[in-house]
Amino acid sequence: MHDSNKYYELSKFAKTFNYGNILEEVKDYFGYIHDKDEMDDIALKLQICMKSSKPMYLHGYVISSALYKYLSDHSGLDDIVILETGTARGFSSVVMASVMNLKNMNGTIYTTDHNDRFDNCLKASQLKRKITLEECVEEWKDLVQKYITFKKGDSNKILNSLDTSLSRIHFAFLDGAHFYDYLKKELDFVASKQQVGDVIVCDDYTEKQFPGICKAIDEFLKKGNYEHRVFYGDDGTKKRGYVYMRRLH
Repeated sequence: MHDSNKYYELSKFAKTFNYGNILEEVKDYFGYIHDKDEMDDIALKLQICMKSSKPMYLHGYVISSALYKYLSDHSGLDDIVILETGTARGFSSVVMASVMNLKNMNGTIYTTDHNDRFDNCLKASQLKRKITLEECVEEWKDLVQKYITFKKGDSNKILNSLDTSLSRIHFAFLDGAHFYDYLKKELDFVASKQQVGDVIVCDDYTEKQFPGICKAIDEFLKKGNYEHRVFYGDDGTKKRGYVYMRRLH
């Protein structure tokens, strides 16, 4: 188990590192940027982990800003449905639930992952044992109970099980298995349940690291049903892309 201090050190680095102009670009494009102190706190507890690459949770800003704008533009809607693949420790789900709560909207975030036990995070290091997903997000249990439905398992199987129960997916964040076939199916599934103005956001649009993800997104966009914008964060080694897609017709 890692020393708790190392997570705080990584968090301090991430708070102060210059990732380029991405946050300014996100704010200019969507007209909103999430509270930095809140984002840093959620990330410390649910996103920061020990790995070879530098800590980076810029996707939290992209999805929160995109969702905020979507909810602002569709204030007449009720019972918003959000789909996420790649729950991990619940960072993105909690961020999206926070925005839903901020906008006083009703809805459900369905989020999927094959894993629900974690040892590489701050709370696990403090407790000196593996912790459950429910323990990870315990601090935000009110938001979880109000908005989030966790689905454990292979995303392909879970999408199949949700097919008949979900008539529309207003907003999706796809960050699950980083393979072409998986993302292609997820994109097609979400698109089949979206209407004009609905949104998809994808993480890890980074050609050298994840060519399969880039291929799936590029092919999807060539169909011409979505307008898009790519935001890039620079960790000093690579530029990591986040793709915002909005349904045109």
